[in-house]
Amino acid sequence: MLAKKWSAVTVSLALAAGSGWSGVAFAQDSDKAPGASESAPSYSSKELKSFAVALLSVRSINEDMLEKVARAKTPEEETIVRSEAQQEMVRTVQEKGLSVSKYNRISMEVRTNPELADKVMQYMERAR
Repeated sequence: MLAKKWSAVTVSLALAAGSGWSGVAFAQDSDKAPGASESAPSYSSKELKSFAVALLSVRSINEDMLEKVARAKTPEEETIVRSEAQQEMVRTVQEKGLSVSKYNRISMEVRTNPELADKVMQYMERAR
């Protein structure tokens, strides 16, 4: 269940990182068993709070983008909408004090670490 909850976030992260909707990068990550990472990274409260706030923004941008894509009349218009959303997601993550790669690392760890996921969820609740 935890992996499913965060998979939508991962799609958003792939979009923000510029890898599009192919999911290729995540197919490689999916081969690892949960908890199979060499050592779990440690994140500060500040990083997790920044991640939580950025995640809320990325989700909102993604939802808006999906609505606009549904209304797109041409493939070109859809591509423009996706590209603008990518740029906005990257900008948002960076404005929250994280690099896209750090944001992605935290997201991947959250998918397999229930304790970390709980912390992020608490920060998200406080940020709303």
